Amino acid sequence: MKVIVLATLLCSVTGSLEIIFKRVESSISCGVCELLVNIFYTAAKKNEPMSFVKLKFVPLCRVAQNSIVCNGIFDTFAPDILEAFQYVQISPTEICSMLMEACPQMRIPEHEWTVNLTSVPKPRVQEKLRSKANNVIKILQINDIHLDTDYAVGSTSNCQEPLCCRNLSTNKLLARNIPAERWGSAECDTPLKTLDYILEVIAERHTDISYIMWLGDIAPHDIWRQTKAGQLITLRDGISALKRFFPNTPVLPTIGNHETKPDGSYPPPWVTNPNFSITWFSEALVELWKDWIPPSQLQNVLTGGYYSIQPHPGLKVLSLNTLYCHCRNWWLYVNSTDPAQQLLWLVTELQQAESTGQKVHIIGHIPPGNADCLKVWSRNYYEIVSRYESTITGQFFGHTHLDEFEVFYDSQNLSRPVSVAYIAPSITPFEGGNPSYRIYTIDSDTWEVIDYESLIMDYKKANKYSESNPELFKLYSAKQAYALNNLGPKEWNKLIYRMKKEPLLFDKFYQNYYTNSPNRPSYGRQDKFRILCNLKSGKTKAAKKLCGDLKS
Repeated sequence: MKVIVLATLLCSVTGSLEIIFKRVESSISCGVCELLVNIFYTAAKKNEPMSFVKLKFVPLCRVAQNSIVCNGIFDTFAPDILEAFQYVQISPTEICSMLMEACPQMRIPEHEWTVNLTSVPKPRVQEKLRSKANNVIKILQINDIHLDTDYAVGSTSNCQEPLCCRNLSTNKLLARNIPAERWGSAECDTPLKTLDYILEVIAERHTDISYIMWLGDIAPHDIWRQTKAGQLITLRDGISALKRFFPNTPVLPTIGNHETKPDGSYPPPWVTNPNFSITWFSEALVELWKDWIPPSQLQNVLTGGYYSIQPHPGLKVLSLNTLYCHCRNWWLYVNSTDPAQQLLWLVTELQQAESTGQKVHIIGHIPPGNADCLKVWSRNYYEIVSRYESTITGQFFGHTHLDEFEVFYDSQNLSRPVSVAYIAPSITPFEGGNPSYRIYTIDSDTWEVIDYESLIMDYKKANKYSESNPELFKLYSAKQAYALNNLGPKEWNKLIYRMKKEPLLFDKFYQNYYTNSPNRPSYGRQDKFRILCNLKSGKTKAAKKLCGDLKS
């Protein structure tokens, strides 16, 4: 048990919480959170030397990881955490309440805030969803690439470290070495060869793509080895690959939590200390995105990492920086109030769209209902979606590496679905999923999502026949696989309850959820409830209100 507890402690720093929580009791997980936060909290308040704090952390970490990873984790994360915690006004218990869904949820006045919505009355809702459309466009979604330019064929794929398949990866003691294969391996990120091949096939096969949603997490999972220079090099490598195969296709990017250093950190504009400010990243981002983003929006990117763009007449796309809701963005525990006024900007943009008859798609990396998103930010976003349900015709996210969705409900009537967020799986095979991408069919009159296809590469089959080029094939289309009349929020809500009653339908969804991976775990009753509840949860930590009827 001690090893599991300390593994949980380590993972609460590295961000791999979800897998551990399935194995460890919530009370222990929360207790470990408070133990870890207390180490850094006390050190920050007492101004303890960094070397002294390291002496406390590394021996605990060493129970679960080797010294290179433990020292790297500390050196990468500790400076930001200690600096932020100097200014934190809430207790470690309150921090863990905000950080972890497993901890008792407390009301924390310092972190209760509300974005003012418009005084303009909400227009009457008129449903005009059609199952077919006269005019359509196709949109490509790619996310969670996790490109690893250090991937080495033949290196160990089952190593001691959290990420394997590198020349520096170390073999597990007493374990049979499993060599890294040509097209990718579980516990490893995406080889450049695989990314290039997938992009090449997409470009050749889908010549009718109107634009690309490039939704974050280009960098690998080696978060104990991050440097600012290294992060920017990987970002450039990923963007260069995309431009190589899509030189003339518009690209709408967002920021993922793995882009910055340390992972998940995006200090708000009030952090001006040059040692901790995000300026190093945002200035580079402006340079890297300037070919894709309107010049009028580059200041928004520089200030807060968000922007607005109009890819077609009548359609506005709003790209959000969801690191401003990320629970491991440690600066938010100092002040979480609408960082960079992004949600206020979102309301303004949506109101302008409503007033001029435009429709809006919202893109981002972290889904607003995901446990990684802070509750107060998620609650405000949920209210905004409810108010502008007639204007928002699509939401698109990544981050989870899974094929799923989140239904949003009327904030005044939680039985009435009003919107749906589409969450696409990853390119990386990390954790064993098959590399995947999405093609959406959009009605270009109403800008509603008519259908989508999820396509995958079976990386194990590709490695078995490694001398041949792998096949990328359609795993499923949403309407056909789930017998949907249309892709409106009511249909997705009905699907949740159909899956509750129909085991075979849920089995089909579960297979797609894990991109047809042979590594997918078996599931039990509680696992099924958790997944169905997540599908109903466009708002973080709201399961009691939203999912009670799924238990009956």
